[in-house]
Amino acid sequence: GPHAAGYSKNTPIALSATAHYYLGLTHVAKTAALLGHTADAASYEALATAVKAAYNNAFFHPETNQYATGSQYANAVSIYLDLVPANKRAAVLANLVANIKQNGYRLTTGDIGNRYLFMTLADNGLNDLMYAMNNHMEVPGYGFQVNFGVTTLTEQWDPRRGNSWNHFMLGQIDEWFYRSLAGLKPDPDRPGFQQFLVEPQPAGDLTWVEASYQSPYGLIDLRWERDDNRFQLELQVPANCTARVKLPGELTIQSKDKNTTEVRKDTATLNPGFYVIVRNHP
Repeated sequence: GPHAAGYSKNTPIALSATAHYYLGLTHVAKTAALLGHTADAASYEALATAVKAAYNNAFFHPETNQYATGSQYANAVSIYLDLVPANKRAAVLANLVANIKQNGYRLTTGDIGNRYLFMTLADNGLNDLMYAMNNHMEVPGYGFQVNFGVTTLTEQWDPRRGNSWNHFMLGQIDEWFYRSLAGLKPDPDRPGFQQFLVEPQPAGDLTWVEASYQSPYGLIDLRWERDDNRFQLELQVPANCTARVKLPGELTIQSKDKNTTEVRKDTATLNPGFYVIVRNHP
């Protein structure tokens, strides 16, 4: 926006602080449960429940289905952290989408809010909107920085406004590149990437995406490309790992190592090796 980097301009600081207090409590409760500290887990879960109720009492406006000022961050962080009452979630998400459109498909979040905005859109199947919001050469946007010629992220959307020219403040979109566009993410049931998920989510007019990750077990490498007729995914699964691939439709899976072909529906669990997976469009 028109303001220099600094304190929040369109969302109450108390909302951000309370939301992150709730997030911290849920993490501590989960950690306690994993360590077998059941009494501590129950205590932190109860406190998180109380904070969630207080958060909604203080910031949620049920008559408009908006949080606080109705900013993109206020609504997005509430959705992403599961602070919104279940029967109000769709309405709050609709308000978030409407706000993005009212702002000319531009974001109004800052350093803290960017991640919650990006991942809320991605997690709710709104990758085309996410793509439109970022695929341009104007401020605020990454394209402006690329067009301006900088080679590192700057603290301000417009580098000419000063502040740092080597800052990670705006780097949250990396998560969307990997988790959504490439679809590469850890399996929450088996963290650590010995088993991982591949669930690509194409967006906009993108015709290909490449991504790789040097896991503790070896290099995970993937590339997908698409045209009007088919979607093709190439995937390298490292030794001692398995990949759970999810792509809606009928999948023809070629194992280049074993020289075999099989057909699956929607999902497949793949052992180490190099694969070419094709989904033909109807």
